[in-house]
Amino acid sequence: NESMEENVAARYGFKPPPIKKHYCSYYADKYDVVKLWGIDKKCYIIYDSGKWAKLGYVCVSIVTYHGKTCIAFKFYAAKGYKFTGLYAGASANCRTPTRNPYYVKASHYYPGKTLYVCLDTFYAYGPSGCCNTDICLYFKVTAKKYICKYVYGRLSKKVASRLSGGHKRKYYKCFYDHKTYWGFPSYQVCPKKSFYSTCPAPLKCYNTHGH
Repeated sequence: NESMEENVAARYGFKPPPIKKHYCSYYADKYDVVKLWGIDKKCYIIYDSGKWAKLGYVCVSIVTYHGKTCIAFKFYAAKGYKFTGLYAGASANCRTPTRNPYYVKASHYYPGKTLYVCLDTFYAYGPSGCCNTDICLYFKVTAKKYICKYVYGRLSKKVASRLSGGHKRKYYKCFYDHKTYWGFPSYQVCPKKSFYSTCPAPLKCYNTHGH
């Protein structure tokens, strides 16, 4: 039986053949159409710590980017917030990650931005690989609250001489809160494993009629 064969192999040093792995793009590029969930896009709300205040949302879709098939993560900040860090990644399954799954990162003050995770950045296994099965999406953000208001400031004599209103002038200025918020999708939608929120997403691959 199978267990006996395994024992014999272990005793005499036989090794099973290695499992073949290829990048996800190796499988997906064989098809005419590749879509997540079989639709054009899906959006997730991003919450503070995965359950509190709404920080924004992200819409996910399959696109062609620099000639490659990629997953686009389009982030939008909620009113009163700006993103200070964006993180995105993907893998062939939603098992607990053994390493950091966020392949693409960006840091600045963003009201919105798109990150691209291409299918040639993670491996898949078996005859079908990542196609017509669930892959896993990973994303998170850091964000800050901000408020914008008019303030008065003094101008230099040289500048004031060219403008009406004297040395004082009203400015529209934005102030950022010191607190940093960590944003994740709802844990009810994307279960948390280890330190990561895992979002299962079926990758549909198919050929158009007649191919």
